[in-house]
Amino acid sequence: MATPKKLPSGRWRCLIYVGKDENGKRKYRSVTADTKKEAVERAAQIENRPQNASKMTVGEAVRHYIDIRENVLSPATVRGYEKIFAVKNFRKLRKKVGLRAAIAERKRRL
Repeated sequence: MATPKKLPSGRWRCLIYVGKDENGKRKYRSVTADTKKEAVERAAQIENRPQNASKMTVGEAVRHYIDIRENVLSPATVRGYEKIFAVKNFRKLRKKVGLRAAIAERKRRL
């Protein structure tokens, strides 16, 4: 959860961790609001929603999930997810299939 901090202007800011870039550097989004409560609410909305979710591939969605849950999952679970993520067949899928298309295909099969 993002921690609100009061700015010199009197507004409140929350920094939200959104993952890592291709170089492994942490990426953050910033939310500012007039009240502490409002800043926390806006941050919570962003934390629960990946950026550009409709344009994500399956691989990007899995990577996002691992990144945002890494601090609450056990190291063994994270290693297991990383192994699955590295499997050859999954590697093909994560590059080509959009998340939206994969969900639609799954619904069609049900």
